[in-house]
Amino acid sequence: MPIRRAILLTLSYTSQFQYPLTARQLWQRLIILPGDENVDHRQFAEALLWLRDNKFILFQNGYFFLSYAKFDEKERKTRSLEAKKKLPDLEPLLRLCKSLPWVRAVAITGSMGVEQAKVDDDIDLLIVTSKNRLWITRMILVAFAEVLGKHRSRLGRAKSGWCFNLWLESDQLAVGLKSRSVYTAYEVIQAKWVLDKDAVRNWFYITNSWVKGILPNSEISVSFGALRNQSVSNNLFLNIVNALAYFFQRLYMVGHITRETVSPSVAFFHPRDTRGQIFDNWKQSLSFNKTVLVTGVFDILHEEHIRFLRASRSLGDKLVVGIESDIRVRRIKGKGRPINKSQLRKSQLEALGFIDKVIVLPEQFSKPVDHLRLLQAVSPSILAVSSHTPHLKEKRDLMAKIGGELRVVLEENPEISTTKLIARKELRAKK
Repeated sequence: MPIRRAILLTLSYTSQFQYPLTARQLWQRLIILPGDENVDHRQFAEALLWLRDNKFILFQNGYFFLSYAKFDEKERKTRSLEAKKKLPDLEPLLRLCKSLPWVRAVAITGSMGVEQAKVDDDIDLLIVTSKNRLWITRMILVAFAEVLGKHRSRLGRAKSGWCFNLWLESDQLAVGLKSRSVYTAYEVIQAKWVLDKDAVRNWFYITNSWVKGILPNSEISVSFGALRNQSVSNNLFLNIVNALAYFFQRLYMVGHITRETVSPSVAFFHPRDTRGQIFDNWKQSLSFNKTVLVTGVFDILHEEHIRFLRASRSLGDKLVVGIESDIRVRRIKGKGRPINKSQLRKSQLEALGFIDKVIVLPEQFSKPVDHLRLLQAVSPSILAVSSHTPHLKEKRDLMAKIGGELRVVLEENPEISTTKLIARKELRAKK
């Protein structure tokens, strides 16, 4: 089901930061893919319980996390305490920012934004300035940080210092179209605002309302009553000083700019492709969370069955096998079938030891809607079939509807099948 997939996607993303979530945090950060419908709290709770009961996710001391992810509750508490210890170090900077008329707002981002910091982590900062005052402000704040030994520069000085990562002028608060992603959506909702003049925080959330398209349950509250017009200074002298400050700072950076964004009204200093690294790790982590679904009769287990099931199991992290009901087998295979009743077939498959779950399919299982209902319930990443499986195109289309894929994992061996084995046995009995 899409809601289960959304929960797994969200937990696999936050696991990149070793950050398990409470039920409330998971709801607020729930990643909804395009085309999927929003869900209510009841559907969310039911999906959480199903994933927990089926061992896709674990629940420990109030936190949810993936079954393969590590959760060290002691480490989480240690990081939370470390983040709280670092906050008072920011007071001198905040006092200066309050006194400077050009600083409109300050927000803490990164690990400190969610109060999960290590000893040597710096404090990542977003600074919002008045129009035409970004580069004067940066010059003053960086100089102040250098004097106090707190400037986290590209040379790696001042461990556990202040890292002025992002600078925005107050009319440039919206994240650009090309930069909008799950990563930046999380950065927006997790920013911790520690200084806010003229309700900049409200303006920031309004201009970045696109976040709701990715994280529809995020609680980025906006108080329209608090919105105020932001003052813009037209002091020609200061405008010229700001332009000169930009020119000389930009000139100084020419030799070592890599991925940084530097313009008169926006500056982003982060030479590493953090978003790319996180997305690569996220994609890799999802490969460990694939459910593979197989369906069939499995009346008399033979070597081709075993080959097929082992090949299917190798495609993912969990193998679910759906076996046809006795009534369905009789309709499909004819009188005298199945040889073994469903419960015996189920037990034989479970005894193989590498199948995670065996279910008996409904007696009414002939229509596409029946198959879709099963796929939504199991939510497999892969439907594994053999080359002689009928209706491949229809099944491939159904898997596409739930965001999965169909894989042919075994070519048909015409010499071996349950029907042929039974026929040979009957022939020998007649002789």
